[in-house]
Amino acid sequence: MTLIKIEYLRKIAAEYKMNSHLSFLQLALSRGVVINAIKVSLVVGSILAAINHGSAIVRFDVTLQTCFKIFLSYVVPYCVASYSAVSALQRIDLENQPQRTNAIYTLGQAIKRGQTD
Repeated sequence: MTLIKIEYLRKIAAEYKMNSHLSFLQLALSRGVVINAIKVSLVVGSILAAINHGSAIVRFDVTLQTCFKIFLSYVVPYCVASYSAVSALQRIDLENQPQRTNAIYTLGQAIKRGQTD
């Protein structure tokens, strides 16, 4: 939980405003979720590409099939990070119906003070 950036939570809270009428797709395409998913994808995808295809890259033996697999090494972490973020936003919304506008901000403050598990 402490790996979540406070700034990210604030951006999402401001953008999302805890409106329960937003669909999963609308949340997944929101600026904060997309930026976070891209960051995760770049880090995790690069590690996966290096582990799985590093030798082919070094040998300059990259085929079209290898390029597609490298592409998937970036797409899968992007999808996982997006799905996780949207699911968490929806869960926070459901758990905090009375305090919709402050749910993510309150979570961010708790993380900042170190009061979460």
